[in-house]
Amino acid sequence: MQISRIATIVATGVLVPTALLAAPAVAADRQTPTAAAEQQSTAGRAVINVGAKGLTVKPGETVEVDVTVDNSATDTDFGHVGVPTHIYFEGKQGPEWKDVKVSFWNEEKKAWAAWWDFGNEVEEPRPYLDKRSTATFKMRFAFADGLKPSQGVIKFIGLSMSMEKNVTTDQATWPAEVILPFTVVAADQ
Repeated sequence: MQISRIATIVATGVLVPTALLAAPAVAADRQTPTAAAEQQSTAGRAVINVGAKGLTVKPGETVEVDVTVDNSATDTDFGHVGVPTHIYFEGKQGPEWKDVKVSFWNEEKKAWAAWWDFGNEVEEPRPYLDKRSTATFKMRFAFADGLKPSQGVIKFIGLSMSMEKNVTTDQATWPAEVILPFTVVAADQ
């Protein structure tokens, strides 16, 4: 496993729990957005743009979404980046990765790389996000068979990057969290 990938995993292991502690403790306290993908203020920071306004899926269905990180408004060199993603179902505590599998398209290998699958032969793409540039990710969300009708959100929670860039990067230029709502409908609809 590459050193930068190990460093990213360690950073995620430290930063993600910290971010989750800052979030509301109970999923029921969160309001699930029903409008288009929501985003916080973006003045002077990189911006995560999601190529969908919301998703309606059936159990067992897979959808693809393009996600672009636009860094054209900053002079920050983020280095090689990834887009950490959490999935929340209404009425459930904490992020859920069992019922929705996340994959990233690796253009170089022409194959999908499953997120958090350390046995995967294909690595997640880690494009270089230099100042005044953009990086695009093609993502796939595979919803499990047997899901009951429900609602939830996919949260794009910022960037993952190498440890040395993480320490030296101006946090004020990091992208704000973006929320993409989804609805799971009955299989016969």
